[in-house]
This record gives sequence, C-alpha cells and structure tokens, in this order.
Amino acid sequence: MRDAGFQNFVRLEDNGLTGVYSLPTGSRACRAFMQTLCMNQEEGVIAGYPSNNIMFQVARSDVLADVQAKLIRREGYFWAILVQSRGFVVPACRDGARGGCLSHSGAPFTSCRRVPGFQGGACGACVWRSHGARCSHRG
Repeated sequence: MRDAGFQNFVRLEDNGLTGVYSLPTGSRACRAFMQTLCMNQEEGVIAGYPSNNIMFQVARSDVLADVQAKLIRREGYFWAILVQSRGFVVPACRDGARGGCLSHSGAPFTSCRRVPGFQGGACGACVWRSHGARCSHRG
C-alpha cells in the first residue's frame, strides 16, 4: 500500500525564484497520516480539527522532496503545519522590529494563521522559525 504522506503538493505559481504550492490537508488519507505523526493528545486533538489547504513557498533552489521530509522530521515544522492547516487567518504578527512574520525569508507561508491555546497561540510562521515566544499573537 502506498504511503499517503505529503506527496500531494500542487504547484500554483512560480516567479522564477520561488514556487508557491498548495498542500491539501483535508483528505481522509492526509488526515490519517497526520494522526500517525502526533506525539501527544494535544497534537491529536488539533489534528482532528477541520483543515484548510496550506499555501507554501519553496525556493527554486530547494528540492521539493527534501522540503516534504522536513515537514515530518522536524517537530517544530510539524507543529507549524498543524497551526497553518487547522488555524484561522489573522493579521500578520509584529515580530519585534523585524517587520512581522510574513516578511522573513525563513517563513514559507503566504498567510498568518493561529490556533488559540496551541503553541501558546503563536502563528504558524513564528512556530516554523522557532520564534513562537516572540509572536505578538501569543496569549
């Protein structure tokens, strides 16, 4: 049986430097896969929430398969995927003097989303970069 995984990235656009992909997260197979990756009850509860597709930026120099592997191998990236896929859209946070979560080159998402109470309420982009404590949406 083929592993469902995150093998369903869909390229939406490419500006020459960065490709924008959609990661559909609502399919039965993807939900089941997400559940297998959850390490505790809190993650399992969040993974059970209704989900949204994630718009994800990938640098042209990156190998898509490597990006996909990071999503499940790095705990912070998995948490960020949970936030982005299950959270609701909010205005971009104010990450100190750096201009907000979506202005950083290290943030792969095209929108700012958060799940109140999960990861302190930090947005997915800040969780992705391990800057959840700095996120202005915390609390």
